[in-house]
Amino acid sequence: MIHVSDATLSERARYTDIWTKVPGFGDDSVGLQDVPRFMEIVQPRASASIIDVGAGNCAAMLEFQRLGLDAWGLDITSAVVPAGVNKFYEQPIWGEWRGAFTYAFCCDVLQFVPPEYAMLSIDRMIQQCRKVWLHISFIPDKFGAVTGEVLHRTMMPYEWWLLRIATLGRIDEARDLCESGVFVVRHK
Repeated sequence: MIHVSDATLSERARYTDIWTKVPGFGDDSVGLQDVPRFMEIVQPRASASIIDVGAGNCAAMLEFQRLGLDAWGLDITSAVVPAGVNKFYEQPIWGEWRGAFTYAFCCDVLQFVPPEYAMLSIDRMIQQCRKVWLHISFIPDKFGAVTGEVLHRTMMPYEWWLLRIATLGRIDEARDLCESGVFVVRHK
């Protein structure tokens, strides 16, 4: 049996509140902007399964579906999931999640995760998927001033992420984009 911790419940409440009350949060979907780069670098086969980890409003997930992939979404809250989306899991990315997928796509999410859950989240993705796409921001969030709290809680440089991700999986690709980094990882 899986038990939901108080920390998970408070994180769910926090992000449900942010998604519904902060104007513009999630409007500029980095995930959606990353889909073409993912398709070019990873070159997934048609109809492969992919899970958008930290899917938010499902913009990237829906684009993957449009491109012919069997796309699913996972997020700690379903507060902004569009009507009609049925391939969605509401749970934290660090929790036990069902199903195995060919790919995991986690874009502009890990910096929001509490530090104690960041590596666990990456490990879950590597264990559940053949290949994992991670795009992580290294700069402070612009919505913290609106909410009165720090939203990017795992703020570490490229080298910090690179060293820790390398302990969890085999890195096929790593790019330092100055303000963010992209990592393509698989099971060792």
